[in-house]
Amino acid sequence: MEFSLFLELFDIESFYKRAITKPSTGRDGIGFRDFAKVKDAELDTIIRKVDKKCYKFTPYNEILVPKRYDSTPRRLAIPTIRDRVLLTALKDYIAYHFPEYSSPSHQHVIIRAIQDDVLRSGYVLKTDFKNYYDSIPHDKLLLILRSRIVDPYAIKIIEWAVNNHIFPSGFINKKPDFYRSEGLPQGIPISNILANIYGGAIDHIMLGRRYYRYMDDIIIFSDSREELEIVKSELNTKSSSLGLTINSEKTAIHRVAEGFEFLGYEYDGRNFSIKFTSLDKHYRKLADMMRRLEEDISGKNIRYRGVPKNIIYNNFLDDLNTHITGAIYKGKKLGFTFYFSLSSSLSQFYALDNFIEVNLGKYNRDFPDHIPIRRHVQACIRWKHNNPEGYIKNFDVVLSTEERFDYLTERGILAPPIEQHTAEQVNQTYERYVRNRLRSLGSFSGNVVY
Repeated sequence: MEFSLFLELFDIESFYKRAITKPSTGRDGIGFRDFAKVKDAELDTIIRKVDKKCYKFTPYNEILVPKRYDSTPRRLAIPTIRDRVLLTALKDYIAYHFPEYSSPSHQHVIIRAIQDDVLRSGYVLKTDFKNYYDSIPHDKLLLILRSRIVDPYAIKIIEWAVNNHIFPSGFINKKPDFYRSEGLPQGIPISNILANIYGGAIDHIMLGRRYYRYMDDIIIFSDSREELEIVKSELNTKSSSLGLTINSEKTAIHRVAEGFEFLGYEYDGRNFSIKFTSLDKHYRKLADMMRRLEEDISGKNIRYRGVPKNIIYNNFLDDLNTHITGAIYKGKKLGFTFYFSLSSSLSQFYALDNFIEVNLGKYNRDFPDHIPIRRHVQACIRWKHNNPEGYIKNFDVVLSTEERFDYLTERGILAPPIEQHTAEQVNQTYERYVRNRLRSLGSFSGNVVY
């Protein structure tokens, strides 16, 4: 199927709605509110230029995101909203041809399978690729894509997208004379699926083994150290043919009983628990929320000066509870407690609840009774038994416009009376508010299964 026909058959409006969930602005400086004013014309421009095979990308805006204090920041590429709409459609087009790679294996599923494998394995090999995204060769990637995508213009536009220039803010838009032959720009909608497709070449040689891959993180179990040594050699050979390099510093073979870390979990030879860095990050998030509450109440935060305390408390408790329990949104389970509900022990969750109780107790706040503070332990048990109803917020439950308006007025987002607002304004504001609140939970997610 040609890409232009794909755009005609599928509603480009749906691609637009998904594209505007990202708040960052591209090099044209146009945010989603300004784009919405010219949306119809811009979407028509996308369809027309793709149909005429003359679409060109604006250079991406560069954003540097810190990882750890001892490592270089991650370089993200931020497209314009118009480019993001097209790239979102292009992602679905690629997924249409490579459905098995449309999303990486969910981490929760991988951890659950690993919990079974550690009971019947003696040894483990853990490794990853060095600078995976930055090392993927374009020619080899495009060769894989051409095996299923027959539209030459679709291949060309994918090539333009991954080779597009990335400039820091304020940099003059003069394109340098070079062609980047490798690397996927992180931050654009098609990067993850392309990286997953390329990693699939490794999956094929691991068939029949106790092998798990999440993007570039790999773990393999066996009863024999000798077998894992052979696997390690095969990985090195295959990786080299793909233009990739196994990270020798992070590659190790040892007994399963000695423990390992994978996807935020830690195994000590007997139990699975939350890795220290993952747990510490959550503690810091909770502490930051409580610190900001003091700033909001005292008036240090300009945004909340003059705002009634009950609204500040409502916002704080709503956010705190969401970070404690997680949530369900758009068919996905979100949040720290959901993701780590496969932990063998509840002790880390009890400690988190005690941390919140002690620190909130210092301020002796008179919180409203209608929003009780949730507990990590209870939420974890609910997730373990797949019973979130009544305790964990499900944003997929359909609310009337009036219920959405009440929710927003309690948090000071909209002012009464409801007659001053159209139903469309209320619903759009609600969706945008919920998306923004849940964005920080997205790194821990999985599909809802009842």
